[in-house]
Amino acid sequence: MKKQIGFTLIELMVTIIIMGIMAAISLPAMNGFMERQRIKSALNGYANALTFARNEAIRQNVPVIACGASISTTGQLAGCANNTKSWSEGVFVYADVNRNSAYNSTVDRNIRVFNSPNAGSGVADANKLDIAVKLSPLTGTSAVTNPNIQFLPNSQVVINDVASANYVVIDMQSKNNTQHTGRVLLGLTGKIISCSQQVKSNNTGNKIAELCG
Repeated sequence: MKKQIGFTLIELMVTIIIMGIMAAISLPAMNGFMERQRIKSALNGYANALTFARNEAIRQNVPVIACGASISTTGQLAGCANNTKSWSEGVFVYADVNRNSAYNSTVDRNIRVFNSPNAGSGVADANKLDIAVKLSPLTGTSAVTNPNIQFLPNSQVVINDVASANYVVIDMQSKNNTQHTGRVLLGLTGKIISCSQQVKSNNTGNKIAELCG
């Protein structure tokens, strides 16, 4: 009689059950990891957009404004977003040619649009990120939420024409799980600071630790 090699039906069923249990345990952790990576990538994209705007103001020798992008239902740029949409659809960077701090499509020069993960009709509301951009001075509390940020050729920054600050704070939070959050600080020298636990520990007692929460 030949010896049978392989799994019995019972062994196969036990193996499948064990694999199912392992998958059920690991899936939430994997989903959490992917969501945190999505937030990290989006945060870096927004911070890079502001750094780009600052560099363009210096390069073109003209004020450059970064604002929340307003994207139409057909996917076309419609200028700066209103307070309802704020910065959730992306970042619009343009040269303020007439220097009036207001976007005019016939005068001002479009430079670039940076899309957010929320852009596009195919993104379900439940999968979108809550995104907020605000200004924080070196002392005191945040003064302006969802501002238009104007970068001047001399490297100075003006927020809504009335205030300047030392940090731009970018917050993102998952709508699927509010425990998944991220914050990045953009110093006006162009330095990007990710608010990790290590960063907070290294800056105990100063403004960076305070802003990182």
